[in-house]
Amino acid sequence: MGNIEKIILTGHPLREFGKYHSAWLPNLLSYNIKTVSQLPVYTLVTPNFCGLDLEENFISFDYVKFTKFYGLEYNKNIWGELYYREEYNEDAYEYVKSIFENSLVISYEMDVCILRILDYFKIPYIDMYISPVRFMEDQLFSMTSNCEKIYKKILDYKLLEEQIYMHANYLSTFYKQKDYNKIQKDPAVLFIGQTAFDRSLINPETGEIYSILNHKEEFRNAIKGYKKIYYRRHPKATNDTPILDYLKTLADVEITEENFYSMCSRPDIKKVVAISSGGLIEAKYFGKETQALLHPSVNLQYGEDFDKDKYIKLMNDFYGSEKVIGVSDCLCRFILKCISTVQGRQRI
Repeated sequence: MGNIEKIILTGHPLREFGKYHSAWLPNLLSYNIKTVSQLPVYTLVTPNFCGLDLEENFISFDYVKFTKFYGLEYNKNIWGELYYREEYNEDAYEYVKSIFENSLVISYEMDVCILRILDYFKIPYIDMYISPVRFMEDQLFSMTSNCEKIYKKILDYKLLEEQIYMHANYLSTFYKQKDYNKIQKDPAVLFIGQTAFDRSLINPETGEIYSILNHKEEFRNAIKGYKKIYYRRHPKATNDTPILDYLKTLADVEITEENFYSMCSRPDIKKVVAISSGGLIEAKYFGKETQALLHPSVNLQYGEDFDKDKYIKLMNDFYGSEKVIGVSDCLCRFILKCISTVQGRQRI
């Protein structure tokens, strides 16, 4: 991978978002990255850009133009069709190269099709997710990189599975004592609802948004043997009445707003089912059988091998040990190490 002349911060280049979603990553990182790296820092913005209150320079990414390269007309839902596109398209590839060449790209939930183009041109990136494990003592990130040297550095901070199981056991003990009267005799299954349109709902093979209403047989097989279904709606779900009506045709269904970790602690709930919710990853640590109808919300790294498609959960030590250090400061110092590694100025 070549020299790094600039750093580009970005979220989903292909998805139309509002001002806040475009601003949070540069607001968190840009000042510190600029300070520690002494490199120009740019924020990638899209055509609906309405003016971010930031000092950084901006680079425009025209997702309408990018969509047309693939013979498609842009609309707010076309993002799903493009997300997993991997076929080579010279115009699309050269357009992305013209923007990102000689950069270190720091992204949040980057579109897979853009990551593959960065791979093609060997442009290094660090892509971040909020960790799907959210019951720990602190908010955790997950990261990956297409640069093996950077990836190995991230592995140094991988959260140990034993730590997650221990914390889940603590929570489970607490809720079993607190909510003992909620436990039922008959085995039950918990179905986790999701929002209507999310990255993790995109079917990689078709580009369509997955719904249990279009895959009823798979869902029936997933809950087979259970007379009781608990349906935990997503807090931001809207217009899910058709899903509820369908569930009621299959078994005794109860909509619940009970705390998710309380439900995962109940011995009567044997299985947790979802399309792709990160709650499935969490439920595993409470000893539940889990089934994703589509795929896991994020592909996590449980081993030590380099695999750019697997994200590494970061432990608290990443954020500082001897002193309490802010998230943005730690991320930026780590990114500085990554730049040095790519440029060949640091041994690992």
